[in-house]
Amino acid sequence: LRPCSVLKRAVFFKKMHQMHDRVACSRKFDAVLFDLDDCLYRSAAIVLRVRFLIDEFMEKRLGFQPNEIPEKRSQFYTDHGTTLAGLVHAGYKIDYDEWHEFVHGGIDYDSEIRKDEVLEEIVSSIDLPKYVFTNADRQHADKCLKLLGVGHLFEDVICFESMKEAADARGLDTTSQVVCKPSRDAFLLAAEHVGVKCDRLAFLDDSVRNIIGARSCGIYSILVGSNAESADRSVDDLHKLREAVPELWQ
Repeated sequence: LRPCSVLKRAVFFKKMHQMHDRVACSRKFDAVLFDLDDCLYRSAAIVLRVRFLIDEFMEKRLGFQPNEIPEKRSQFYTDHGTTLAGLVHAGYKIDYDEWHEFVHGGIDYDSEIRKDEVLEEIVSSIDLPKYVFTNADRQHADKCLKLLGVGHLFEDVICFESMKEAADARGLDTTSQVVCKPSRDAFLLAAEHVGVKCDRLAFLDDSVRNIIGARSCGIYSILVGSNAESADRSVDDLHKLREAVPELWQ
């Protein structure tokens, strides 16, 4: 190659790198976290079935009286993020694998979750690393994502097992607590798992309290399914995400 050709090529590639750097710097986010249940999909039947199975577990395995279970379950869920987290905090010794098998083993996934091609197109068009962030166990998440037809679009699933592993590695006490959304520790561990600073993350969830928890860490939070002032943005349905939150594509 002539010297002038080499120089032109060098200038060209330098400009290309500069353009890439400007685009990267102009992006608002470096990764996106999606909640799973009632966010990526919705099923009232699954919600009711899981609630029934939790009540059954509390009665048959933990000895709760049937008439006290609804109030206790609701209190545990409200105060600690999940019923399981509340039970553990209250001192109940629970085999986590047994719990998840019991409360999710009786779900008829095939009849309640269908492939969502619109969701697949929307999620795939977001040119950022995407993760599922759920309080549920991995087996439940994998089944849901497979039936939705979107599992291949996510880098990883941050779930009960991975959160516990991360909490243990960080030296957090997991014998008397379950680290889960909406706790600050859960969001900080999720950001660490992704390898992105909180203020460079976008997070979508149907739970207002999870949105509040995420925002307390500086995560840009999008409420799905309703509106609330506590969220940075809101969207009725993920099928409308592009119109509601265009910055995910910028």
